Amino acid sequence: MRSARFSTPSRVAVTALLIVLVSCSGAPNQEKTFVLPSREQFATVGLAIGAHCGTLDCHGDPARNMRVYGINGQRLNAFDVTGFGGTTEDELRATYESIVVLQPEVLAAAVQAGGAGDDWLVLGKGRGRIQHAGGQQLVPGGAADRCVTSWVAGLFDDAFRIACEQGAIVAAPIEDF
Repeated sequence: MRSARFSTPSRVAVTALLIVLVSCSGAPNQEKTFVLPSREQFATVGLAIGAHCGTLDCHGDPARNMRVYGINGQRLNAFDVTGFGGTTEDELRATYESIVVLQPEVLAAAVQAGGAGDDWLVLGKGRGRIQHAGGQQLVPGGAADRCVTSWVAGLFDDAFRIACEQGAIVAAPIEDF
């Protein structure tokens, strides 16, 4: 019986393939656990974010990677109509899930730091520190900004509630005639 012979280029290719396969077969991925902001306290935060970021021309658009669901934009239920009926609990849950998956390590660090910093993409873009097609939507120190940062910090006092209520109100732009 004749043994198979491989040419030098074939040996090099097989060796390279083995090296790649071995280098990719490291330890299995371990699950990471992050401390994220409260889901239970998100309802008022979700309404404030929805008012500033949830319109159909912004994050209420189904094509966006960070989606904000609710009355101002994309609806979860096909029978709900944009602009009518209020934001549902399911829409708030979906918005929460969409937001906390963006940079969970950075968000968890902000939670641990008591809400400090705007390294988290949502705050960086919302505050206008990072390029954002929608412009600045969270004025640092403004009601919506205080609402979001208090939520990240875990501060659920009267000041949080008032900031979120005020942050959910967006004045209509003044048009020049």
